[in-house]
Amino acid sequence: MALSPNSTCELLLSDSRGQYIPRDFYNDFIFPAWGLDKEKFPALADPENEWYWEAWDELLNKAEWTDPDTGHKWRLWQDGDLFMIRDDHAFEANEFEGDDECD
Repeated sequence: MALSPNSTCELLLSDSRGQYIPRDFYNDFIFPAWGLDKEKFPALADPENEWYWEAWDELLNKAEWTDPDTGHKWRLWQDGDLFMIRDDHAFEANEFEGDDECD
């Protein structure tokens, strides 16, 4: 995964994808890298599945990626857009309002 130097926050998927962010994450991101087993989240393949949002919430709470170069742990954060946030990221007030950039 190519990260910006010294970044503690990276945009993964724009909120323009709407309800399809979970499906697109399921289809496009390497699950073992995030400590996840894709077979445990089949509901994410279909936005019409009754367990779609519950599966997404579970995934957001479990996903963790460790940068092999720095050892930093990253987690997922969704506030409209889907971000990956490094373990030492300092959140600013209203950081995610009105843009899809991390400060």
